[in-house]
Amino acid sequence: MERPEKLRKNQQQSNSTLELSSARQVKKQKTKHAKDDFHERYLSLKREDIDRLVAIEERKAEDPYSIQKCITTLEGLKDLQIGDMLKTADLFTDNKNNREVSLSFSNDALRLAWLTRKIQQT
Repeated sequence: MERPEKLRKNQQQSNSTLELSSARQVKKQKTKHAKDDFHERYLSLKREDIDRLVAIEERKAEDPYSIQKCITTLEGLKDLQIGDMLKTADLFTDNKNNREVSLSFSNDALRLAWLTRKIQQT
């Protein structure tokens, strides 16, 4: 009679060992899934950040009256003094319409005359 009892104990021990092993595997799988979810969310957020930055840069590139274009044009005006150039840069940062008007002139002489008048008005 002792043998069946030992067999039952051994079987119970092996069952509990299997349950413990199975529980460990489930826990490992959950941990792995949690890590995978974290990585997926992290990558998703990074993609969104990159998409936002790309959109901002595209908008800057699309602006035909950007500050950069205006400054480049200003630097090309030979008769514009440095002090007046700085004042004009302020006019451009304060008002996009000023940038549009300045870049809309067909030649540097008209552009310079308009800028000089705007500077005198301020």
